[in-house]
Order: sequence, then structure tokens, then C-alpha cells
Amino acid sequence: MGRDILPTAKDFMKRHEFISFIFLALIMILMVLLATSCSLVNQKLDYNKVYRRDIKLEVNGETFDGVAVPSRSISYRIKMQAYGKIDTLIVKSCSRDVQLSKPSSGVFSSKKKYVYVYEPLQGLEDSASCALEIGAYEEKKGRHGWANIYFQDKKHSLFAELKCGGKHSFEVTKSASVCQGSVGSFQKISFQERVKVSPIREDCKIMQTKDELNYEYIMPRGECVFYFGSKSGDFHTHTTFGFEEILVRGN
Repeated sequence: MGRDILPTAKDFMKRHEFISFIFLALIMILMVLLATSCSLVNQKLDYNKVYRRDIKLEVNGETFDGVAVPSRSISYRIKMQAYGKIDTLIVKSCSRDVQLSKPSSGVFSSKKKYVYVYEPLQGLEDSASCALEIGAYEEKKGRHGWANIYFQDKKHSLFAELKCGGKHSFEVTKSASVCQGSVGSFQKISFQERVKVSPIREDCKIMQTKDELNYEYIMPRGECVFYFGSKSGDFHTHTTFGFEEILVRGN
């Protein structure tokens, strides 16, 4: 009969070292995964960069993603959903600067959602040149978010056809429009009658046209506003918002 092979003390030591190595490797992998997930949640903001506007919006029943031009009204019920908890909400226009602390503080309320009712001041805030800027800020995880809302002009009705961000939009009744896209992307706005364009700033002179019906442009950084005017005296306000980065956030 063969001699039974019994484990020696040396065998036990080798097995113990192997198990310890596996356990240590698993701990290292777990630490890397935790560090990666934390870096995604707490992405450090570079305040020299322009980030995409991405708060989900519902304005008087119309849905938007980050930027909006709702149908004209005397009052706007703005439902917003941010990626992080809304610890501080800042709402700005050409006339107001509102700061709300813990706006959704109810026991059963979603800390990421809030409803703001905006009633533009007549003769001051009720024109296409007065936009609404929304900032939602989270204290602990820093999952901040922003949105821009632009409004139609009560005196004008020159509509435009947009090809922006891979989408084709034909706005029949609107006197204002917005296009958000990455800096350097190609966009287009068209009209059914010849129009002249005037940018609000010198560094926003980007529009190119051959027939004064179709205007193409390369998306500039940040916000630019353009006024398109027809021979009949009608106008359309077009706003571009060029972002440099998209924020990545965890739950």
C-alpha cells in the first residue's frame, strides 16, 4: 500500500499565504471601485469651463432638457428635476435674484424636485430679451445642475426652422428659439423669408449665409443672442448655448 500523504506545517503556511493574498487582492479591487464611484459622484467642477444645462424641466405641461422656450403665457409653472438634492435653489432674471434654501424640505417630498411659479413683471420681464436662469446646488455631494429658460416676444411672430443637436424642429408660432450644443458643433437656423441678423456682441459674429434664408454656424462657447429681422419689421430672437463638458453624476 502507498504511504498516506499528510499535509505538513509548510503546506498549511503556503495555503494561508495564498488565501491572504486573494483576500488582499479583493480588498484592493473594492477600494479602487469605491474610489472610482466616489470620483463620479463628486466630480470636481472647473469654474473656468461651461457645463451643459441639464435640469429636466416641465413648463406649463411642455417638457424640456436643460434649455427651454415654452409657449407664451402670463404665468409659468416650472417643474424641475435635478440630478442631486436641491439644497439651495437660485432663480435669476433681468429683474429678480431669488435664493431658496431647502425648497423641498417636506417629509415625503423628493429632494431632487421642485415647482417654481414664475409670473413675469409686465413691461420688464415679459420680453424675449429677459431669460430665466436656474441653479440647483447640493451641499454634500456637489451634484449641481443648471437650466436656462427663454421666452417668446409678445410683439413679434417670425418663426424659424431649427436643426440643432441632431434634431429637426419646425416652430410655427414661436418668436424665439434656443440651441444648446457642444462647442465646435455645426448647427442651422432657417426662415421662410429673407432676414438680416444682428448679434448682441462682437464675439458672437458667427452666422454664415448665402441666401439670407438659411444660416449656418459653428457653436461658440457660452451664450450668444441673435436678432433676426425681416423687411416686414418682424423679428425672431435666437439664443445659442455652447458647452464644453457634460457633468457625470452618481445617484
